Amino acid sequence: MKKKIFVLALCAALTACAADTSAPADETTGQTVSETSQTAAETAADAGEHEEALFYDPSEEPETDAGEPMETQETAAADPAPAEGDTEKFTADFEELLGDKEPAAREFCESFIEGAREDLCERMEGFPEGIVLNGWTVADEAYSEDEWGNGRYEATLTLDVAESGNPYITAGTDDYLFVYEPDGVARCWQPVRKVGELDDNMVLPNTELKYAQFCNDFTFMFAELYPGDDVSDFSAPDLSLSRSVRWLQDFAALKMCYGYYDQNEDYLTEAGIPYRVYEDAMAAMFGFDGDALDMKSSEFYNAETDTISIPGHGGAWLYGVITEDISDGDTHTVTIDYHEDEFSLVLSQTYRYTVRENEDGSLTMLRMERLFTSDRGIFIGSV
Repeated sequence: MKKKIFVLALCAALTACAADTSAPADETTGQTVSETSQTAAETAADAGEHEEALFYDPSEEPETDAGEPMETQETAAADPAPAEGDTEKFTADFEELLGDKEPAAREFCESFIEGAREDLCERMEGFPEGIVLNGWTVADEAYSEDEWGNGRYEATLTLDVAESGNPYITAGTDDYLFVYEPDGVARCWQPVRKVGELDDNMVLPNTELKYAQFCNDFTFMFAELYPGDDVSDFSAPDLSLSRSVRWLQDFAALKMCYGYYDQNEDYLTEAGIPYRVYEDAMAAMFGFDGDALDMKSSEFYNAETDTISIPGHGGAWLYGVITEDISDGDTHTVTIDYHEDEFSLVLSQTYRYTVRENEDGSLTMLRMERLFTSDRGIFIGSV
């Protein structure tokens, strides 16, 4: 369901990315599985057609009545040198990138690639503070689609870095991978990293690790309901925020019951999810009981059918990077870095979660630790 929604959001995502940049803060301790390393590259610019300069031999110039040569014709000025970053100077043309794609789909795919190229050039112009570039060039490009038709654009950029105060971008010349893969309306770029240095399965929300997806969904909809920095009792969220009840209903009914409840039970009806299923799922995941969180008073409860409604919903657009993943039997400790900018260079929030995987396949949140928080909220700006 999520992937189908993202297809609809694809066009909006091409123009909705906004980059906020500065250098990321501290690194997480523990058994680090993978760190974000970033890349950048450069593009050359469009050189217009040059008018041919006119040269002449003054000795062949006809004389005027006064015996003086006619006024000479000035040589046309050459066009300025190509500016870096022009999208027509990328390495691959559409035939190379799209191959035998059907004509009906080519227009959309070409527009997708053009949008990604233009967006990349704009973002390279405003690269994060603390990183000084001598220049960047495009080393390689690729375009692909998954089984749902979601586009993915990759550019390998050779980045010549003069100075850097960022742990993910190092001084010198290296190849970095930029991946443009819209997910929702606001985020498009996956974390920039040196080629080969970050497994895609460490990038959220695309990872196939179910318990890591669970933690990412929790950050998106739930984390702000707990003001403490170390939480192990999830039975009493702060519901004073105007959107709190909606977050709880969305999170449990749509995200959790679809993804983490018993999928062998046919519990979904046109009216929604039976309230019993909702209560059981919340109790399994967070320790809620009917008294701690009574959703029957909310607008989403239907007393006639005793159900919780299923809302329309887009995808979570928080992008995180798993920097730690430790398993101990059926318990997983997952540390996630969230960033403020589309290139994932400016650290915003760091959370560590402890999750138990139960025998029936359900997940239980045992602990949430807020390891780092910037002065920007996780729901503010591009995070």
